[in-house]
Amino acid sequence: MFELTGDGISAPIVVPTTNGGVAVFPERQYSLDDLAGAESKTYDYQIRELTKEETIARVNGATADEYDGYEFDSTVHRIHVVVSNTTSNGVLDVDCTVDGVSVSDVSNAVTFTNDYTANGTTSIDGNKVLTGRDLEEDEFTFILYDEDGKEIARQTNGEDGTFSFGLGEFTQENIGETYTYTVKEYIPENESDKIEGITYDDSEITVKVTVGDAGKGKLSFTKEITGGKVDGAVTFKNSYEGEADVQTGNPQVVLHHLHLHHILTRTWITHGGESIYNQFGINFHMLNYLCDKTSLGKLICSPPGWNASDGCTNGIRPEVSPHRAPPVCLPEAIGSKGT
Repeated sequence: MFELTGDGISAPIVVPTTNGGVAVFPERQYSLDDLAGAESKTYDYQIRELTKEETIARVNGATADEYDGYEFDSTVHRIHVVVSNTTSNGVLDVDCTVDGVSVSDVSNAVTFTNDYTANGTTSIDGNKVLTGRDLEEDEFTFILYDEDGKEIARQTNGEDGTFSFGLGEFTQENIGETYTYTVKEYIPENESDKIEGITYDDSEITVKVTVGDAGKGKLSFTKEITGGKVDGAVTFKNSYEGEADVQTGNPQVVLHHLHLHHILTRTWITHGGESIYNQFGINFHMLNYLCDKTSLGKLICSPPGWNASDGCTNGIRPEVSPHRAPPVCLPEAIGSKGT
């Protein structure tokens, strides 16, 4: 909005701009009466843009952040008009200068410039999912690459599995642009450097970030994520396979199996670090009791006799020996260790 003040104007005249950015003030008429018998007379006017605060106060429903991002022009343009009667034909001469420069048409001589700036930040947020055991903080490393394949940054996972890459600040110059990034999990080349028992995720996840104008000096960011094991998310999945160690609160119950010289099967069960069942062969009733007692789950199967082929899907058939032991069917979530 713009304000006109000056000679012969009793109250400031304020007009808004049109959709084309043009502000039109009422036309000023001069007559011989204005000269009051003099040959000429001068008039001085000032045009300025209202400040942000003044504009908000005048616009119905305008909020405090309505014009965020806009820099208002504080220039005051000065218009000097000389009206003279130098002829006898009843036509007055009007000469006009704007900011000291003579103009023939003042209607297009005054220009205000407003700058719009917008900025914002965004990030690529990811998640690590590990099955088989609890995830440790900073256990896995993730690498961010730009569209040319150049490494930008590295991050490690938090205790909850999350990690984040900040992409820095964007401005209005980036509006309409799309930037492509790739996220990978760091997988050591040497087997000795890998975490024992871990199956790594070799996904290459592509993230396309498109910058938009959200208005009021803010930017919007649209992300398109492809290539991962979870649609639309930067998620890496790893699994852990190791020695069976099932913990149901405290203490632990661990079931072990050991083949000795291929002649018999030895089975022992530890509870809280102490051996509570240790013998050649195994008593199915005892195993069932321990599983029920510690809420470790039920047996996958309970063979009716000594035959491991009777529906026992997870059993270990002992070698034929004088101490013939029954096949061992493992409880759910309990594994075996053989040597």
